[in-house]
Amino acid sequence: METGRQCFSGRVVVAMFLAVLATGCTTVPAQPQLLHNGNAVANCVTPVDQAAPFEGLDPEAFSLTTWNIYKGKLRGWEQDLQALSGQSDLLLLQEAYLAPELQRWLSRESLDWAMAHAFSLHGRWSGVLTGGRVSQRNPCMQRITEPYLRLPKTALISYFPIRGHAQPLLVVNVHGINFTLGSEDLDNQFQAIQTLVENHEGPLIVAGDFNTWSRARLAVIQRLAAHNGLRAVEFQGKPVVHFGHRVDHVYYRGLLPLQSRMIKVKSSDHYPLTVTFKLDSKT
Repeated sequence: METGRQCFSGRVVVAMFLAVLATGCTTVPAQPQLLHNGNAVANCVTPVDQAAPFEGLDPEAFSLTTWNIYKGKLRGWEQDLQALSGQSDLLLLQEAYLAPELQRWLSRESLDWAMAHAFSLHGRWSGVLTGGRVSQRNPCMQRITEPYLRLPKTALISYFPIRGHAQPLLVVNVHGINFTLGSEDLDNQFQAIQTLVENHEGPLIVAGDFNTWSRARLAVIQRLAAHNGLRAVEFQGKPVVHFGHRVDHVYYRGLLPLQSRMIKVKSSDHYPLTVTFKLDSKT
């Protein structure tokens, strides 16, 4: 029977061992660090700036893509990222690696982007990155450390204005705690996110690689969703699974999904998820 103290298979133990070996090339900043369009900014500056009423996302249709890019290790990632960006107003990346290739790509795309620094690999930032075709307001990050690897996972909080509406869209881009013997640490990470969700009166999206590779870990997300009125976007097709479970998700509130797609790629061990939303007129 599966419990919070998840029983690990031999494959999990091997994966943890290999990940521990990889930590030898990494450094962790003493304090949370955040970039906005390449410039260091203070974390969690409030209040959220208000945008002009003619700026922002189209309330009738805007698109979001979330993708664990696997640090750009596999061939073809830049071409796939280019294709995804071309059809996305909001782009959420996990395991982004701020190598020169990604920096040049960001400059060419003219995205308004923010990145949360989880750790440095060979001297370059790795973490979650959120880009938008409209300006995000006062990005903020949360950081929690893996209990065994001692490498942080991050969540990036962004507020995007919606054209003609006072309340912005809250977008939380999450890379979930992974290498643990249970679901308690993942639960702690999402409890911190819950505080944001509870206090936001406008529409919101919580998406990313949640590392829900067990029923106990998925239950953490489902409890958050049930408590805060979030719904999961459904995707057709056979997903990439980790130990038999989906790990990438998109949850929402105050919106209506118009279209959703899972896109098969060979440039990562995750498939991108793309959703087109409209603002729910009831909100």
